[in-house]
Amino acid sequence: MAALDDQLRCGVVRNSMEQNVLLTKSKLGKARPFFARNVGDVSEKHAFGVSKPQDPEGAREVSGLWKEHEKNPDAKPGPNYVAMNKQATLSGLTKSNQQLDFRLEHPIELRTGIQTSKHNETPVTIPSDTNPYFVYGRASSNRPLEETRLTGEAPDMRDLLQGSFMWDWVKMNTKREAEFHLKAAKIAPTPTAAALGHAMGGKLVIDKQKASSSKTKQWKMSKFAKVQSRVQG
Repeated sequence: MAALDDQLRCGVVRNSMEQNVLLTKSKLGKARPFFARNVGDVSEKHAFGVSKPQDPEGAREVSGLWKEHEKNPDAKPGPNYVAMNKQATLSGLTKSNQQLDFRLEHPIELRTGIQTSKHNETPVTIPSDTNPYFVYGRASSNRPLEETRLTGEAPDMRDLLQGSFMWDWVKMNTKREAEFHLKAAKIAPTPTAAALGHAMGGKLVIDKQKASSSKTKQWKMSKFAKVQSRVQG
């Protein structure tokens, strides 16, 4: 029935309606049809509009490979304030106004070059220097017995994506529905003796006012003295 409805149209049907992207509507549940004058000349990698050059280094190379930072060899090393402050203290200059002159006369720069060990003065090598695909840490699939004992079995990723644990949470809270209603119920406050005394005193005052108001006659103008009131009740 759906295919028959797509073919029905009230009005003029032109060939351009099947080739014009502005006139052709995309069908429900299907991708929008592709339109081009020469379909054979257009490849899958063809980009309509501005085509920017792609970076040869993708997300896998950026996040999965270890690459050390390469310093600029032409950059000038910065001043070593820790060493200059130490030398100034050893020279007896402990005031802040004496530091500037001492730093200008005895400048000390930061050390540059390859990091070396204090014992053998040889460059420190790490596993990723020889093997760029070396992975630091432990694989998530290789879980020790102690971790399994403390945290339980590893959850299945399919169950996490499909929300199976969500329904366990819903069932658990459904069983506690009576407990939630009990906590949400409002408890009427218990009046104290002082509150009851104030309420009784106020009731007596109101009763006296009602009794005195019923005995007094309402004031009316003399020409309306014999006119009956139309107010009911």
